[in-house]
Amino acid sequence: DAAQACLAALRQRDALAELNRRFRAEGRPELRVRAGLNRGPAVVGNMGSARRFAYTAMGDTVNLASRLEGANKFFGTSFLISASVRDAAGDAVVTRRLGKVQVIGRAQAVEVHELVGLREEVGPEDCRRIVLYEEALGLLEGGEREAAAERFRRYLGACPDRAAEK
Repeated sequence: DAAQACLAALRQRDALAELNRRFRAEGRPELRVRAGLNRGPAVVGNMGSARRFAYTAMGDTVNLASRLEGANKFFGTSFLISASVRDAAGDAVVTRRLGKVQVIGRAQAVEVHELVGLREEVGPEDCRRIVLYEEALGLLEGGEREAAAERFRRYLGACPDRAAEK
């Protein structure tokens, strides 16, 4: 289920890219999508009363997914997944660990990953950049700020689309 959820998100990204190509050609504004994926128990089904009735999902699992969706704005990403989704999806997907975030309603910080792509669709150069980023993040988390800064500079230099962020 986790790998299938990741696949659905990535296919949504691909479909939106195609739609945005058409929109650009027509002079229309582009659309963006963000999602948070989490895995765990939830209450799902028809809920409400005779006056107000809806199919919905509730619970801590759903709340965390919603918080991850919102955290995409901070990270500049489109798809954030929890460690539980990452672990369950296994080698089917490539992710970039972004560290831990403290979300409202949770006592402990949650490890999050950016969903990058399916294993067979992510090239070796992208994988090398992910390794650089995760090495830099590990150094930063370990308190080695200077070494982390150097590694982040190498990461930015290896990312043509992020060169303007230097």
